[in-house]
Amino acid sequence: MSPRQRHSSAPRRAGHFSSFERSSPERSLTGSSSTNAARPLLATPSITGWSTRSTTYPTAASTIASGASHSVSSRVRRFLKHDLLTSERMDSTPDRPQWQCLASSFDLHELMGLFGNFHDSCVREVHVATGHFVQEDLSMRVDWRTTIHMLIQRQFRNPCAIELRFEEVVGLRMVPPQPDCEAIIFHAAFFVRDGVYYWAEDGNWTPESTDDGTTWVAARRVYWRDASEWIGPRLRYRTQG
Repeated sequence: MSPRQRHSSAPRRAGHFSSFERSSPERSLTGSSSTNAARPLLATPSITGWSTRSTTYPTAASTIASGASHSVSSRVRRFLKHDLLTSERMDSTPDRPQWQCLASSFDLHELMGLFGNFHDSCVREVHVATGHFVQEDLSMRVDWRTTIHMLIQRQFRNPCAIELRFEEVVGLRMVPPQPDCEAIIFHAAFFVRDGVYYWAEDGNWTPESTDDGTTWVAARRVYWRDASEWIGPRLRYRTQG
């Protein structure tokens, strides 16, 4: 699959850019805000090293490692500090369970035990929110942080569904099932390495894997909560306002 191309049908007026856009380090890499650049599906602000002349993608380990030299703290100071997507905006009712932080390998191990290693489960919904948006005056607000919510349901009770919340995402690959195929998870992978939390639908997956048919997420922070009341076909990720 070739990288996506970002096309600009007409140059934007300088007056439409906010001060945050003009000072964005990502824009300075291209030399101009109107430059068309090839962007792969897995590209994130903290990942570099993509080749626009080849259809061969690097492994998750190489892409994430290549962005490790960027200082997270310095990038945070360059932009406004605000929550990209509060849990209240994702909830349909105010009495949802509180998010529980997964801060160690032990926490991940406990959740894997509670949820049966994700056996006989499926990814029902995925919601991605970037830190970029255009305001009413057509100025652009930019923030390097990306947040992902994932709803996973399984064929067992207590709980039969959970939500995962990934913050400060550094990598994502979403692979839908092929026609006439299923995507039931037998055993998932969930671990932390060098401060990055990885979740993948294949228990044998690692950041060095060259298999491009596995859905995976990598982030610097991860949370979970019981979502058993969200079992069934109804779509849940509908933001308010």
